[in-house]
Amino acid sequence: MRNLLLSGGPTHAFEQTTPRMVRMLTDVGFESIVCEDIEQGLRRLADEPCALLTVHCLRWSMVQAEKYARLRPAWAFSPSEAACAAIDAHLARGG
Repeated sequence: MRNLLLSGGPTHAFEQTTPRMVRMLTDVGFESIVCEDIEQGLRRLADEPCALLTVHCLRWSMVQAEKYARLRPAWAFSPSEAACAAIDAHLARGG
């Protein structure tokens, strides 16, 4: 079974925890595809359905406070309508 694992973000050790998650999921029968580009990953989910979608990332719009201003260029994220539709379709398929 395939798993799409969305990963990455600021201030957390995703480079260490993501491989651990991949190993844990492999142990229970999932082949993981890791994507750090959330939009690209969700486009892939729409084109190549997976049994599991794992969200292991820290991404948000970052407009809630100025303390996030330095992080916005690299990490700010709001899903597109297509990305939301891909998640909805994944759930509708039983994912």
